[in-house]
Order: sequence, then C-alpha cells, then structure tokens
Amino acid sequence: MGEPPLVHLACDGVMPLWLAREYGVPPRAGFVRYLWLHPTARAVRKVQVYYLAWSPGEAALGSRALRHGLMTAVARRVLAAPPDAWDSLAVRSSRRSSRGRAWARRLGREGRLRGVPRPDAEWWREDWASDPWAVEVDTGRLPVERMASRLLRWSEVYAGSVWLTPSEARAHALASAFQAVVARRYWAWPIRVLYLPRWWELGEFWEVWKWR
Repeated sequence: MGEPPLVHLACDGVMPLWLAREYGVPPRAGFVRYLWLHPTARAVRKVQVYYLAWSPGEAALGSRALRHGLMTAVARRVLAAPPDAWDSLAVRSSRRSSRGRAWARRLGREGRLRGVPRPDAEWWREDWASDPWAVEVDTGRLPVERMASRLLRWSEVYAGSVWLTPSEARAHALASAFQAVVARRYWAWPIRVLYLPRWWELGEFWEVWKWR
C-alpha cells in the first residue's frame, strides 16, 4: 500500500505490532503496549498481544474493546482496504469520514438507521460507491441467531457485509445460519465469512463461505 505509514495508524486507532511493522509504522509514532487477551470470547487460554495505539486513550482500552479494535485493523489488511475507504467504528464510534457522516445523515433523515446496530467498520468499496459494506468482527460472545438478525437489518442499508471470526467453528456456524437466511428468500445481497486463525501474530485467513 502506497499510503504514508502514519495514515494507517490514524485510520485504525490500534493495530497489532506485527501489522505496524508491515506498514512501516515506527513504534515511536504511537504508544506501544502489550496485554494478555483471550483470542476469542470463549477461549480458555490467553495470548500475549503487543500493539501500537494512536493515542493514550486507545492505548488504555479495555480487553474487549481492544480485541475488537485490533481485529478490525487486521480485517482492513485482509480486505486490502485503503485508509480513505475505511471508517473504523470499533474503537471510536465517531470515526466516520465526511463521506460516511453524509451517508449516515441522509439515512438518518429517512429513518432507515433507526434500531440498526453499527458494525465494527464501514468499507467504501470502489465498485459499490453509493453505500458502504458492513464489516463485523465476531468473537463468539453473542448467539449466532443474533448475528443472523443483524445480517437482516444490515441488508436494508448496507451494500454487502463481511464477517471475520478467530474461531473456525464459529465461522462455519455463521455460514450455516446465513445460508438458512438466504434459502428463505430471494437474496441478491453479497456476504462473506472469513476465518482469522492467528490474528494477533499474522494476517492469514480462509474464506469459509461466500454469497454473490
């Protein structure tokens, strides 16, 4: 990616230290910390995660918010989304770009965002210019049925959705639940489910299921 290194850190707010090195972001550009985190919501063992934060506030995030923020940064890398096409809402809900704010205001005036949960990020793909995609990190804390309900709500306002999870079993459970939703109706809305096995140390991933 050809963007200046600091642009990546400013966009994501927090990122694993391995990802900062990949982007060329020097540690002195932010606040280096480490924390022992459960890699998924239901994991028994914790892993040691070194990370770089943009601000003192983001450096002091609690474990749940930090895990979501770090995984959302990895999600952007996996999807090869440039910073100017990505609004990260996982760390700070007010991080929408001017384009994102204008879009949210327009849908808000139409009453279309009422009761719609915010995703962890909004991805402005070049081939879907009118509406962003919803990007969600699912660590397995909520029932799969809640995720299927969220999928239905997002299909009313977003151009598509990407779901990323650090659990292979969870990825297949999501795929199964989403397949059931698709089977019950005519469904032209694109969906991707990705599995991130070791997000805290590398950007390896597998696409478990895709629709459209």
